[in-house]
Amino acid sequence: MKITIADRFTAEATAWLKSHSQFDVAVTTDPERLKVTDAVIVRSQYPLTKEVLDTMPKLKYAVTATVGFDHIDLSECAARGIKVAHSPIAHSAAACEHTWALLLACARKIVASDKTARTGEWNRHPLLGTEFSGKVHGIVGLGRIGTRVAKVARAFGMTIVAHDPYRDNAYFEEREATRVGLDELFHLADSISLHVPLTKETKGRINKVEFAFLKPHSIVVNTSRGGVIKEDDLVLHLKAGGHGMFGLDVFTQEPHRKGYELQNFPQVTMTPHVGANTREAFDAVSMEAARNLVALIAQAPVSGPLPPPEDWYQAVSGLAISHGV
Repeated sequence: MKITIADRFTAEATAWLKSHSQFDVAVTTDPERLKVTDAVIVRSQYPLTKEVLDTMPKLKYAVTATVGFDHIDLSECAARGIKVAHSPIAHSAAACEHTWALLLACARKIVASDKTARTGEWNRHPLLGTEFSGKVHGIVGLGRIGTRVAKVARAFGMTIVAHDPYRDNAYFEEREATRVGLDELFHLADSISLHVPLTKETKGRINKVEFAFLKPHSIVVNTSRGGVIKEDDLVLHLKAGGHGMFGLDVFTQEPHRKGYELQNFPQVTMTPHVGANTREAFDAVSMEAARNLVALIAQAPVSGPLPPPEDWYQAVSGLAISHGV
């Protein structure tokens, strides 16, 4: 069986795949190789669209070494009988830590402080920050990453409110989180982090309605997918002098288009989609993807089957429920 790795991958995970004598493994995007490949491993920079799938007529298995899977046309894969998986576990620690890096950067105005210190201006009054202790943190999507974020929030002395309407009450109680509706979360929380995938249900779900509920010194961080926030609404909110600071690691278009308006607002701290960009996460996700591929081929359970199980879809679709649920 021919396995093609079409994006960044560790040498260790590649060697592990090659250790299986039944596999012919190559790291390449050579079109001639893709024409005859039976299985492919990708990341978000190599989308599996209909047009790309057309170049791989023998493809039977596809795994993405990412948590997100909006770069894969699942309907087209299903129509062609291609078995698909993603890698939802390995990035959890890195995504949680980067979420808090952005929350802290916003709260303590780290970017502006660095600039002031480097220029020697030493004007500290505009750099007045805010503390997390005793405040409320809101989590949209209380899955693996959201749960880790909640643990850190409690260590800061925060209380947790969360929106994940298809988790049961026991699930919330175990995580010491109070269940609230999405609008209520934006009204109550002093800081908010988003941890949901990009689907047709979540696309643009955080918009002008939610922004209107923000407290004067609240912080919103998105390390999930850019399209979850309706960026046009965010630009209008900021232009109107609306409340809040925003830490964004993901964007609707990556890289930014020329003249990207959000870069003009000092209330916005941006990083270039590096939430999972750690050595440890890269090592772990490469191996997770490799093991998932072998499991798919062997018809064994995988850590991230695609399409996701029905109950996962229910959890995501809950975000599209009317306000206040």
